[in-house]
Amino acid sequence: MKASILIANYNNENFIEDCINSLLHQTYKNIEIIFFDDQSSDNSVKKVKKFDKVNLIINSKKKKNLDATIKLTPIGRHLIKALEI
Repeated sequence: MKASILIANYNNENFIEDCINSLLHQTYKNIEIIFFDDQSSDNSVKKVKKFDKVNLIINSKKKKNLDATIKLTPIGRHLIKALEI
């Protein structure tokens, strides 16, 4: 069974690489990492792009609203349905 790991981010560039490296070095390898960035103004996205095993979704709306981003993406709609949010 594949485990999906969701990372919601806003300006956490100081922690993002350690977070992703930790996930990639777990003993359970059947995972997907989904990274939602809510219009960070730091280098978070640049750092995440270095990891080819991370699915990056960026909130492109002018107003910061991660909930809306999740609901508008195919992955988000699937997750909402699966989690019955």
